[in-house]
Amino acid sequence: MAWSGLPVVTVRPTVFLEGFFLRLAAAGIRDNDELALPLGNSKTSPISAVDVARAVSAILDDPASHIPRF
Repeated sequence: MAWSGLPVVTVRPTVFLEGFFLRLAAAGIRDNDELALPLGNSKTSPISAVDVARAVSAILDDPASHIPRF
């Protein structure tokens, strides 16, 4: 939507912490007491859905202050 010229705010959360860790990593943590991720040399920044909701709530509460100015 940013290409349209409309005043928009884009929120791009990365991997959601809850689904990722509960489904993919919990068994490894439980069984091996280790957090081993199959990411090779790459990095990720998992975020909590609650934190995303708080950020979006703040944006919706006062959208004008979050709209980028180019």
